[in-house]
Amino acid sequence: MGWKAALVWDMARNMGPRYMLYRLRLMLETRLGVLEKRFPVRPETRFFIARSTWVQSVRFVLPPRGSFGLKPQPNPDLKRRADRIRSGLVPFFSATEFDLGPHFDWITHPETGKRYDLSKHWSRIPDLDPSMGDIKFVWEKSRFSYLHTVLRDDHHNGTDSAEWFFSELDSWIASNPINQGPNWRCSQEISLRCFNWLFGLSFYAHSEAFTDERWARYQNVFYWSLKHVYDHIDFSRIAVRNNHAITETAFLALSGVLFPFIPETRTWAADGKRWLEEEVAYQIYEDGTHLQFSTNYQRVVVQVLSLCLSVGRAFGLTFSDAFHRRSRAALDFLVSALEPSTGWLPNYGANDGALFFQFSDSDYSDFRPQLGCLSHALGVANPWGAGPWQEESHWFGIEPITAFSRPPERPMATAFPIGGFYGLREPETYAFVRCGAHKDRPSQADNLHLDLWYMDENWMRDAGSYKYNTSEAEIRYFAGTESHNALMIDGADQMLKGPRFVWFYWSQASARPWRLEEDEWVLDMTLRGFKGTGQTLVQHRSVRKKRNRPHWEITDHIEGTQDRLLVQRWHPHPGKIDSIHIRATDADGQFLERRDEHGWFSRRYGIKESVPQWSFACRGRLIRTTLEFTNP
Repeated sequence: MGWKAALVWDMARNMGPRYMLYRLRLMLETRLGVLEKRFPVRPETRFFIARSTWVQSVRFVLPPRGSFGLKPQPNPDLKRRADRIRSGLVPFFSATEFDLGPHFDWITHPETGKRYDLSKHWSRIPDLDPSMGDIKFVWEKSRFSYLHTVLRDDHHNGTDSAEWFFSELDSWIASNPINQGPNWRCSQEISLRCFNWLFGLSFYAHSEAFTDERWARYQNVFYWSLKHVYDHIDFSRIAVRNNHAITETAFLALSGVLFPFIPETRTWAADGKRWLEEEVAYQIYEDGTHLQFSTNYQRVVVQVLSLCLSVGRAFGLTFSDAFHRRSRAALDFLVSALEPSTGWLPNYGANDGALFFQFSDSDYSDFRPQLGCLSHALGVANPWGAGPWQEESHWFGIEPITAFSRPPERPMATAFPIGGFYGLREPETYAFVRCGAHKDRPSQADNLHLDLWYMDENWMRDAGSYKYNTSEAEIRYFAGTESHNALMIDGADQMLKGPRFVWFYWSQASARPWRLEEDEWVLDMTLRGFKGTGQTLVQHRSVRKKRNRPHWEITDHIEGTQDRLLVQRWHPHPGKIDSIHIRATDADGQFLERRDEHGWFSRRYGIKESVPQWSFACRGRLIRTTLEFTNP
């Protein structure tokens, strides 16, 4: 069976007939030009209310400048960063700064220099075009997330960037005609852009730079943006079904209170709220884990949930009990895996650098601002206390809770079996383990991955994800089993890689949760996978941890008597390799040679660094490895 036939079969089996029928419908609508008729270019201009009326009644999570309750704190570094943004130096993915200049056209790829064809309808522009480069680099500035730094500078340092802000909006609108070009292709990007515009419009509502002419343009774009998201919502709710759907349905759900002057929002908001609550109940499992199996994508969801709760509180919009329960469960799961002294979480799962709203000076890898904001929105005290991460809550219109809940006494073994995550925290160590059965589309071939932390730092790491649209070899490495602290068999990943984000023959794993046996913690796991070897194989992984010592023993063995090539890989922090003592033996107790290989590590999207990678290999059924960390 070729990969195309395998794709059809596997998708039909795993994704269901609804998905397959929608994909067929979308393909036909694109080819026949149906989407171009449904989403017309040069549509009629829509005007609803005067600027003065909107300004008098404006209510968003962020009040107008001058009535904002957060005490200004002058910050020279913040001013420097804001000055760079205003000059055209824009940070992408919280990682790389691109000099776009003051007159950027919004459709040129900053890495490749290729310019998208603005005359094309959005449905005719592919997400993946190797000749153009990764389309996310074109979408990034159009999210307007860089605006948050400028708003904070104006508030804390007394700058006035109102004219610059409105000029940015004017430039985008002039450069991106409705339903034309790459920036109208993704409904999630459209939703985020509108949310961030609202932050700016609310903050600068009383500025002289906010003219009647400008407001006429903005409300027209808001209308066609909402209509686009509503009319294309099946794509995110059926074909994608991840954080895209939550963002887009949230935009629709809030439209009735944010844009009450648009008559259609009565319908859009009612449907959107129902769909949002359905998506939250479906995507966030009962144990608080999320179907994308990614710490950063779950943070994306957390921010959208916080925004919904904040807007809901301001306008009397209520959400279901299930919405609140799943929000709290998601918070509890992420907090359980967080290193409280830094706010870092394991570099786990797909990570495209997304951080929709960044209203603090905290590092991108610090999750405390976002988790703290959701904590306060839910009326829950956070377990790490007061600090600069609380500022984000103020920008969301949420008063931070000054008290904090002390974390439970360690040790703490946690189990989230629906999503498939198991944690063990002791005074100086933390182990984060992925072991789950896939009922939703897997992101990476990383089952049974073991992430180890010592003295507040990640000593054995997940390599990350780097880029989504790059060479086949890089995609295979970062998404595959090789970039994880896991086992490969006969050179095969746990699942068979298909095109783009697709995996065939999803691996299925289960665990017997952590238990204490005399002086050791024990976790036993079983995985069924490796169909790429020609047959389904069963792998058992046992992790034994010396109580209150940074010492682990990991045993991988394969059922049956097959003579298989087993390769167990480890990804140490390069700054800790001299303090990591590791050795491995085979089934006969013979020591295996450690191979020092070349690997990659990526914590931020689009950036990778060369790092050491260790492996142990043997032909047989078993590899047993001991790891011990020493304090450097």
